[in-house]
Amino acid sequence: MERVEIEPIGQRVRRLRRSRGMTQAALGGERLSESYVSLIESGRRQPGPEIVEYLADALSCTVEELRGVGHERDAAQAELLIRRGEWELDSGQTDAALSHLHSGMDLARSLDLPALVTRGRAAVAKAFELSGQLRQAASLWEELRQEAVTNPENAWAVHATVALSRCYRELGDLDRAIQVGEELWQRVDPSESVLPAGLEDLVIVGATLLGAYIELGDKKRSDELAADLLTLAETADTPKAAGAAYWNASLAALADGRTAEALRLAEKAQASMALTHDVRNKARLQTTIAGLHLRLEPPDTARALHLLETADPVLTQFGSKIDISYCRTELARAHLLMHHYHQARDIAADTLATLRELGENPIEAARTLMVLAAAEAALQDESAALDATATAAAILEGAGATRQAAASWNELAELYVSLGRPDQAIEAFRRATALLGVKKTSVARQLDNPHEAPTAQPEAS
Repeated sequence: MERVEIEPIGQRVRRLRRSRGMTQAALGGERLSESYVSLIESGRRQPGPEIVEYLADALSCTVEELRGVGHERDAAQAELLIRRGEWELDSGQTDAALSHLHSGMDLARSLDLPALVTRGRAAVAKAFELSGQLRQAASLWEELRQEAVTNPENAWAVHATVALSRCYRELGDLDRAIQVGEELWQRVDPSESVLPAGLEDLVIVGATLLGAYIELGDKKRSDELAADLLTLAETADTPKAAGAAYWNASLAALADGRTAEALRLAEKAQASMALTHDVRNKARLQTTIAGLHLRLEPPDTARALHLLETADPVLTQFGSKIDISYCRTELARAHLLMHHYHQARDIAADTLATLRELGENPIEAARTLMVLAAAEAALQDESAALDATATAAAILEGAGATRQAAASWNELAELYVSLGRPDQAIEAFRRATALLGVKKTSVARQLDNPHEAPTAQPEAS
């Protein structure tokens, strides 16, 4: 945790003088020269007791206030409030965290402790993310990132970049997610031994970019980033950095159709993450691994179901609403493959209602719609299956998720063919071909082919 620096008396004199609209000459009056006041404020002279009394009288404050008596105690209290809010966030107590964070920031502002205020604002942005308020989170991260750009001493540039890219990806703004991430990543050479940012944050920036490029269907750039991440993973000196690199390289392997390789990499990520205390990301990784088991040939539904059912309560306490939705979409998929069609439909419908209530995660809503469509088709509700699939395809295309949009239009075409609607099928196939020219995939027929690309969960964060 960051240690709050106690304000030196010279800085306190300057702050109080400026707040009263006084010049150094006016503060010195007939007693002190302007240059001597400047030396005090710069810390090059320490005023004696008589000078402190004079300055306190001139500034209309007490000697105790000028000496900072009580300031150290108040600064420690401000940091304690911020720290408590951060701890409550990690414990899944978002409302309590926000209350303590705002109290801590108010006190820090009154004490002119900008670094502590910034730390509190970053925690508030994280709280917005956890509660599913992605636009508010992105707005605050944008502010923090811009401040970091204009002030080289601000240490939040990389952290804000990671969070912003993640938020924009979840919001379906893939172009902006890539733009933000690439601005930092382009300054990096993964082969160099000395990197411009902390390795852990650096890996997460690259991992976020990789996820966005996978959504976009840019295989060339995805492969490049996956290779860079594996290079970093092999040299990572922290378990979380290695875990994030292997995790996202796993998603790239799956997007390329290499399911067994994807599972191997995900399990390497799990071994690294096991060495951390990051409860939330361990559970999120379990969701990813469960999805991979569902896409094996044949699928290991029992193993997947166990992983999902143990991850769900952990994410309910420590994860965001979007984390929970990822897990439950995969849970619906597992029940679908086990021929539990009503359970699959009910779980998918409930998850979709949550996502629609949040209104800020179109790509995940589209994935959930595809699982719902598969369940509706299995239950012979063709109209509901068509509606869900068409909505999903339109959402994905609008978000720029080209690869998944093409697969969804392809699936919709297959449904139209099965219903004897050739004109609509031709149009849907045309939309799929125009986007990507993908080979036949089938979500509605997952009972026969469970290889539809999984929920591309974000990297460890």
